[in-house]
Amino acid sequence: MLAPGKRNFPYHCHATGWEMYYALKGQAGMRAEVGIEEFKAGETAIYPPGDAHQIINESSDDS
Repeated sequence: MLAPGKRNFPYHCHATGWEMYYALKGQAGMRAEVGIEEFKAGETAIYPPGDAHQIINESSDDS
């Protein structure tokens, strides 16, 4: 869960590990090197080592 107006972590990447996110409900913005894209319930995002990422909830609901 990500509260309204919050970010999960600073914009970051990992040197060796992969990171996967699955949205259970709501919607948020997924910031990556290509910009910010909509990330909504039922979607999965996977980031390999070296790919920067961050989740941003700019909505008024928990995501």
